[in-house]
Amino acid sequence: HDTIESSEPLPKMSWSMSDETKEILGYGCQKAETDFRGRHWTVWFTPEVPVDCGLWKFSGLPGLIVDAISSDGFYHYTAVSVENKSMKIQKYPKALTKSLSRDQFRKTESAIYANPIIGNAFYEKSGQDYWIGAHTSAEPKEADKYVFTANNYVSLYFPMELE
Repeated sequence: HDTIESSEPLPKMSWSMSDETKEILGYGCQKAETDFRGRHWTVWFTPEVPVDCGLWKFSGLPGLIVDAISSDGFYHYTAVSVENKSMKIQKYPKALTKSLSRDQFRKTESAIYANPIIGNAFYEKSGQDYWIGAHTSAEPKEADKYVFTANNYVSLYFPMELE
C-alpha cells in the first residue's frame, strides 16, 4: 500500500459562545471556544454566512468559521477571502490505501515521524536506509552532499490532535 487512511464520523464539539464580536473580511464575527483532543481552540465565525462549516474537523456553529487559533498559538488559521460561486469538484483516482482505525493511524503516523527514513515507502520498496539531499536544516551549498540516516535525520512532528 502506498498510503494509509483513517475515517471517522465528524465529532460533535461542545462550544462555549461569547458575546465578543469583531469584523473579519467585512463580516461581523462572534467568538466561540472549545476543547478538542488535547488543545483549546478559539474561533471566530460569521452568522452572515449561515453554513455549519469550518476548517479541519470544526463544526457545530451557526455560521462559517473564518479564524481559528490554538491556545498555545502554534496553529492559527485565518480565511483570506470568502466567495459564493459554483465550482467543478476535481476528482482524483483513489490511491491504493490501507484503512486503519484512528488509534492505529495515530500510532503509525507518529512512528513515521519518529523515523521518517525507515517509515517511508522508498525504504520499504528498496531497503535503503539513507537519503541523500536537502533538509530544512542543511545549508544550501551542502544540501546535495548531505547523507541522512535514521540516526541523524530529525523530522518535526506537531500533530493537531494531542489525544
